[in-house]
Amino acid sequence: ICGYISDSGSQINKCSNSAEITSSILTSSSSGISYSGGICGFTSGENLIQNSFNTGKISAYTSSSTSASCTSYTGGISGYGYSSSIKNSYNTGKISASSSGSRYAGGIIGYYDYNTSIINCFAANEQVTNITDLNKQMIGRIGGNTLYQTTTLNCYALNSMLVNGDVIISSYTTNKNGKDTPLASFKDLTWLMTNMNWDFKKIWEVKPGGNFPTLRKEIIAFDIPTM
Repeated sequence: ICGYISDSGSQINKCSNSAEITSSILTSSSSGISYSGGICGFTSGENLIQNSFNTGKISAYTSSSTSASCTSYTGGISGYGYSSSIKNSYNTGKISASSSGSRYAGGIIGYYDYNTSIINCFAANEQVTNITDLNKQMIGRIGGNTLYQTTTLNCYALNSMLVNGDVIISSYTTNKNGKDTPLASFKDLTWLMTNMNWDFKKIWEVKPGGNFPTLRKEIIAFDIPTM
């Protein structure tokens, strides 16, 4: 949807992506950085992504032919956020980050920096990987890594999600791994209305047949001039 947002007050609202997105960089310079997100790669400056979802596979790869420092940021909604917010959104696409240096990967956001908030979101992707982060310091079901003065509020994650091949156990909606939740709940209108605080009258709907929420179609009325 968008690669980079830095204008203060910008918003991405009611958007979705189902395509596979890959950001790949091979550099010989002093550094290489790759941002990859289902809705936006990089957000900065009091921006807002809301009422959006991603179902496509998201990956980032950064490598250097020298000893240069490289970093990859990968998230289902956004790769990197600084002083920005993601609200009322979800991801079901697989997430992977690879780099010869640091690699951050999360079901919603790869890395959320100063004054960034993730609110009322869920991650129902099967897996998130960043290859060699055995201590899982740069990876999480909701966010890969958090810095100071960030907020995670009312977030849930698929209880069977594999994080670098392991199942994570979490009972909190306020940390980077979200609260353990079975797949069926994310497709259950009653559970969603009770827990997610989304607008299911005007913005979201759940169609019959065991489906994830989707955005309602808008009908725009306009006058046709008479001849």
